[in-house]
Amino acid sequence: VNPAELALEVSAQSALGGALEKYRSGDLLGALAVTSAEQFTPGARIFRAQLELAVGRVNVAESLIAGLNAAPANALRELIAVVRGQTVEVAPAANSASELLAHSYALQSRADLKAALAAAQQAVQLAPDFGFARARLAELEFAFGHRRAALAELDAALKSSPRLAPAHALQGFVLLEQNNVVAALAAFDHARELDAALGSVWLGRGLVLMQRRDFAGARESLQVAAALEP
Repeated sequence: VNPAELALEVSAQSALGGALEKYRSGDLLGALAVTSAEQFTPGARIFRAQLELAVGRVNVAESLIAGLNAAPANALRELIAVVRGQTVEVAPAANSASELLAHSYALQSRADLKAALAAAQQAVQLAPDFGFARARLAELEFAFGHRRAALAELDAALKSSPRLAPAHALQGFVLLEQNNVVAALAAFDHARELDAALGSVWLGRGLVLMQRRDFAGARESLQVAAALEP
């Protein structure tokens, strides 16, 4: 969810100031820890729902956005549907980075990576300072082998959101492809410190350890990845 789309009232912005700052930096767990559960304005409910999703509390998130007809809420609904393996025929609003970002995952789930890339590019054009969108675009550019574009987007993502674990994990995969296993392991370990429940972190770490012939450590990391994202 792009915070700029939440249409928060002044009182809500003040109450959520610290949480919004942590969120923009990529620290979702830190944002959740300092978010008041008593903020019931629509924008605050959507923001809280996003944070609940970060720790897997899907039912809580759904209850928070129930009845809300706003672009960020629609984005969360589509993302939930994608994770559940459900098909949702939704055309994202052309002026919502949140919806375009969520839709990129829906398109990827249908193996339409070209359209997923285009959706992520649109999201970044709409919200160039939104680190989450930059990280998503970097991921897709890397998937297509567009290394220069991926590195540029990754750099922008980490400048906007320096504590965003998926961005650090992607950095690890980029470094691993460059055969810089020491730096790759450091990137994965840093991402793990930020969010130990991110499966791709453990997958990447396992691949690095395999390359270093630490097969016991690699197996342990891959087992964690499989347990987190079966």
